[in-house]
Amino acid sequence: MAKIYFSFAPLVLVSLLFPMGRSAQGTPTRDWLTWGYDQERTGWNKGETTLSKDNVSRLELKWSTQLSTQPSALALSTLTAPLVAEGVDTPQGRKNLVFLIGSDDTVYSIDADTGKVLWQKTFPNKLTPKQNATWLCSNTQNSTPVIDKQKAIIYLNTSDGKLRGLSLRDGEDRIVPTDFVTPFARNWSLNLIGDVVYSPSARGCGLSMGSIAAMDLSDPTHPKLSQFYTSGGRPAGPWGRGGIVKGPKGIYTQTADGLNDPSSGVFGETVLALSPMPLRVVDSFTPSNWEHLNARDLDLGAAGPVVFPFQKWTLVASAAKESVVYLLDANALGGGPPEHSKPLYQSALLGNDEELLGGRGVWGAMATYENPQGERFLYVP
Repeated sequence: MAKIYFSFAPLVLVSLLFPMGRSAQGTPTRDWLTWGYDQERTGWNKGETTLSKDNVSRLELKWSTQLSTQPSALALSTLTAPLVAEGVDTPQGRKNLVFLIGSDDTVYSIDADTGKVLWQKTFPNKLTPKQNATWLCSNTQNSTPVIDKQKAIIYLNTSDGKLRGLSLRDGEDRIVPTDFVTPFARNWSLNLIGDVVYSPSARGCGLSMGSIAAMDLSDPTHPKLSQFYTSGGRPAGPWGRGGIVKGPKGIYTQTADGLNDPSSGVFGETVLALSPMPLRVVDSFTPSNWEHLNARDLDLGAAGPVVFPFQKWTLVASAAKESVVYLLDANALGGGPPEHSKPLYQSALLGNDEELLGGRGVWGAMATYENPQGERFLYVP
């Protein structure tokens, strides 16, 4: 049986300080509506003002809730990362809600104050997988959903490949379920930018190709799908946990092992910028040592980029298994043509001296924060 629990433990972090320069901030929300808090995947909840270094040691468990999703030895994620929406109108009154999806395609809506399940909904997948389940391709739902607070809809992708939109209030369908990614694909966290939902797929699960899917829901009765393939098969797939990231040129992602031959449509070991809709390449950065990364399986796929303002730039921070941080100009990745391989800044090797592909380097995501003095920090686990 799966349990929800909240745990605050110390992390091993490298903190990079970039002094001076303050970004303009809109009115922050305390809601956590997407993986990594915001469309840029900064991991910084600007609306959270309760926790501080003086009181964080007094955190205590308030509730735990037993859920019906059964864990599997092959599913790396029994439950997705939680999302939080405050002040939702429900049949029980206005509630602060926590949302998760189980690997069995069950969506849970939970009262954030009590831990009570307000509603849950399961979408059985009647399709037959084309591959036997493994830990790399478990044939289960994997992607964290995303919430449109204004429309009171949670968008999710079930293991049958369909994109669904449910009412935050009661779980009722708000859009017609629509084919989005390959059934049983290993796709990652959804992002919502404007009226378009994005998600990448990788690792060849469900016999899918490395790709990015974009669904325009501005007219929910006639959704429009755009897809971009990072290769013609399994290699060079974008599989960072955070999925697609918003930036000034459109959307950004980074890819895994694979040849780098853009003229042939293969974008291995690359940070890509794509136009929002339809999807097409508008910029890229490929490390100059990409062939070495490829040979040692030190690809950029293990993590996702983070986008943030700093002084006169909008920066893209990229890191993965190699344990090197690249800071890129989001408006000119890699310094532009012809090489597309010159970062604004490249860190020293921060770890993984042994160049091991598993359990070393950066997996998952970095985070960034700006203090009241305008100093920008980048946290690298």
